[in-house]
Amino acid sequence: MAFGTNHEAVADSALTADAAVVGNVVRHHVRVSRGEWRMDIHPGLWRATVGIVGLGRVGKAVARRCRGFEMRILAYDAVRMSPSRARTGSPSCRWRHCYGRRTSSRSTPRTRLRPRI
Repeated sequence: MAFGTNHEAVADSALTADAAVVGNVVRHHVRVSRGEWRMDIHPGLWRATVGIVGLGRVGKAVARRCRGFEMRILAYDAVRMSPSRARTGSPSCRWRHCYGRRTSSRSTPRTRLRPRI
């Protein structure tokens, strides 16, 4: 695969994984497999707040998809926010704010969803 050609698919996978976590897909699958059927209310993605760590090709692609859900986007990038990076419409934030105010040794790009308050 050529460099820079897979970022759209990676962004699709990232948002799909986030939707699965927010919607408790695994828990619902286990319940249905056991023959149970219960409806749980969950916040969903619509107008949620998302923190995007890293605004490279993948981060920008994730931000574009999040705008479709009218999400509030917070972005952190170790590289200074240039005008091209600011075009995502994301306010810059500190690492701890984007990462949910937790300390972590991980430095890989991740997203964290939480409902808007």
